[in-house]
Amino acid sequence: MSQQIDSVYQDVADFYKKIGLYYEPKALDRTKFWFDAHSKDRPVKKVIDGIYRFKSGEEYMYYHERWLGTDHIGNKIEWGWVVGKVDIPYAHYEWVEATNTREATSIEGHDTKYEIPFNDKNIKEIEHEFHNDTKYYVTDGDRTYGGFTKEMFRTWVFEDLVYFGKTGMKPGTQVVTPDTAKAAEKLEDEKKKR
Repeated sequence: MSQQIDSVYQDVADFYKKIGLYYEPKALDRTKFWFDAHSKDRPVKKVIDGIYRFKSGEEYMYYHERWLGTDHIGNKIEWGWVVGKVDIPYAHYEWVEATNTREATSIEGHDTKYEIPFNDKNIKEIEHEFHNDTKYYVTDGDRTYGGFTKEMFRTWVFEDLVYFGKTGMKPGTQVVTPDTAKAAEKLEDEKKKR
């Protein structure tokens, strides 16, 4: 007897149960099922390889989490997923004349749901999973910017991170060109003469 494999995302599993359509497990679901079976009763280490801040009205975060473990023989195994960002399906319905009701017949599309608000409390809950190679990003939905330190990611406002991603400079930073450097030297000389 085979076991039903549900979506790793609870909202997706709940959606399929609610509308009564069969859920065909995705590769992510099947590999999670495999990982759980092979790492059963053994320690699993979770690490975050990349974390994103996203803003569309409110600010959220989501991240790529990798699970590291061993199988019963001692071979290394791993599994990974995105936490905090879920594509929730919505159904296509057709009218059933016999019952005067609508019935879900297929999946029409998906809406992206962000689940974890960006705040210090939520960062502190997961920061033990950060490692030296964790990458920090911001995305506005159209573009993604990287190259940030952990400190910048945690403390800078979203707009400053986007500006830095676009220009390589923190907002308010003055660019010194040869012309502005000469003008600054001239002002310093005048101050000294006074």
